[in-house]
Amino acid sequence: MEKEYLYRKHLRKPGLLFGTIIGFFAVVYIGMLVTAVLVAGDEMNATVIGALIGIGVFIIVLLGLEFLLLYFILFRRFKNINIKVKDDEIIYKNLKGTATIKYDEITKIKFPSLPYIGGWVKIIYGNKQNIRLTVVVENIGDFILDLKNKMDSIGKQDVYIRRRMFSFYKTAKYSDYSWERLYKYTKRIGLFILLNLLVSVLIGKLTTNTSATIATSFLAVFCPIIVYLICEIILAIKAAGKSKGEEFYVPDRDEVLEGKIYKYAFAIYSVLYIIIAFLIGRM
Repeated sequence: MEKEYLYRKHLRKPGLLFGTIIGFFAVVYIGMLVTAVLVAGDEMNATVIGALIGIGVFIIVLLGLEFLLLYFILFRRFKNINIKVKDDEIIYKNLKGTATIKYDEITKIKFPSLPYIGGWVKIIYGNKQNIRLTVVVENIGDFILDLKNKMDSIGKQDVYIRRRMFSFYKTAKYSDYSWERLYKYTKRIGLFILLNLLVSVLIGKLTTNTSATIATSFLAVFCPIIVYLICEIILAIKAAGKSKGEEFYVPDRDEVLEGKIYKYAFAIYSVLYIIIAFLIGRM
């Protein structure tokens, strides 16, 4: 049965990624600007506000130009990469053309990677030709398992090192699930950042302590991201604990467990942030 694999949508459609980055920057910058206006009071005249707005617009334009450069250098190629897995061959298509790889022509499969962080699979075939697929390919974990099963079925277990393949397989499956969680929780994390900035604005209005306002603003932006990373580390540890190398088994995604971890983590964080912001405001 034929299967098709593509790079993830934020690479195939980088406009979505760029829009998210610009939106995040705009929310943070506007929050910081409003906080600065409330703290400075009469010292923040129209000229200074206009200059700060101009700086923000300049940064957005600069990011736009950088995005265009990255699109032609990097992103454009992901849109055109297509991997089809058939019963007797792999068909790999990119900007340079199409490569057809018979399974019996594969001489080596390598896995340069860091566990649960990233990497790629390198398939060497024919006369030292090769293709590379990174963990940002959608469902790369399923691809690795299909590839292993096919190599085993034709007696070519010697082309890969089982321990390294399993290590990459765990990373690939975790990457699949992690990207799906990121797509799911990005808006919620953005909402937390926005609410935190509103708290910092309120503190800026209630206190004359400029340092306290700046501190709560920085916490508002970076703490939700740190909480997200902590949740991902916890989920990676749990997945690693349930994985079984001898059976080449990695547990499926547990969305109920994920929801509980994220809910409790952000609930605890919200309480701590309000308390810390209040204490900083009284300093």
